Amino acid sequence: QTDDRGDFPALLVAAAVGLLSGGIIVLFNDAVHMGRAAIDSLPAPLPTLGPAFAGAGVTMLLWGRPPGTMGADVKSLIKSAGRSPADSTAAPLRTLAATVTLAGGNSLGPEGPSVEIGANVGAAMADLSLGKAKNEQEEVNNAELRWSLLAAGCASGIAAGFDAPIAGLFFSLESLGPQVRDNLCGTGGENERA
Repeated sequence: QTDDRGDFPALLVAAAVGLLSGGIIVLFNDAVHMGRAAIDSLPAPLPTLGPAFAGAGVTMLLWGRPPGTMGADVKSLIKSAGRSPADSTAAPLRTLAATVTLAGGNSLGPEGPSVEIGANVGAAMADLSLGKAKNEQEEVNNAELRWSLLAAGCASGIAAGFDAPIAGLFFSLESLGPQVRDNLCGTGGENERA
């Protein structure tokens, strides 16, 4: 299923999603390690208070935001069919909060934020590369590309977070469900008719 644009531009955008996601995740991991090293270099007993300082920092970051308004998690992106959150500060704030949380020594696996970073990059690239659909067929094509870029973002998040690119592919196929499997495998719902 290709549109007038062909597959090549979509592949370029998906590659850009992977490269950008990977770069941001490397910076995220570096920031976590630098923050952790800075806290560990403090005189005793201050490093033991790292989790409390991190908790206070995250609270200040998110102060005044109504609960449930962040919308940058993978579940929210799936619900919105791969559209970025209306609040453009949501994804960067969640990433910064995860950085502070992990640097402070609190428990939060780095893989979850890595997947969120990748998924948000995919959604943002879809928003940037797709204009308003002119007709119904273009809307279908845009939706397919949106799901593909969301999958590319999730896969690159797992690949960068776990250093496991094949696992990233399977994770995105499994977690994003039939929309992505049908689109990437070319079944287009034919299984339901058989």
